Amino acid sequence: MKLYSKLFIFFYIVFCLLACTTKEMNKLKKDYKSFMGRRVDLPFKEMRHLSSQGIDFKNSNNANSKYVYVSYLDASKCSPCHLATIGKWEDIFSIFDRNDLPIEIVIIYAVKEQSVSALRKSYEYNGCIRHVYIDTSNQFEKSNKFLPKDNKLHTFLLNPKNEVVFIGDPTRNSKIRKLLLDYIENIL
Repeated sequence: MKLYSKLFIFFYIVFCLLACTTKEMNKLKKDYKSFMGRRVDLPFKEMRHLSSQGIDFKNSNNANSKYVYVSYLDASKCSPCHLATIGKWEDIFSIFDRNDLPIEIVIIYAVKEQSVSALRKSYEYNGCIRHVYIDTSNQFEKSNKFLPKDNKLHTFLLNPKNEVVFIGDPTRNSKIRKLLLDYIENIL
């Protein structure tokens, strides 16, 4: 009887884990579909640009950029995760620069004012500062209330109309990176 009880408990746990995973995947798919094609507001005037000269306000709309690749991070959720990818973002920047692609990469960091100095030092140390914007008043989220809660969907490509046309973080997944580069090759 003990064997049956143990087997029952084992299969019950496996079933529960699979059900949770399926439920989470369905939610992610639903959020992905509802986010794709949405127009995203980029309130650069309400954010600060992190530059090697210090932090200053800057309107980032680059006249030569048709597309904007956005990576948004709420530092209260997982800032070490994002900081670990700084060097990988520099690789993406160099691919875009080397191929003269009309895409601007923007990293938006929602962070409390007291954390700005430490964040700046982290990015300067890694040499990745030209594309970082600080959002201490959560203007990006306020302007885009439909933004999915799952941070897997917080890195995306916007077309010239600021509509989401690609979702995924190329610094965390080589398949996403390849899909992104293939997608860009097809649209340009």
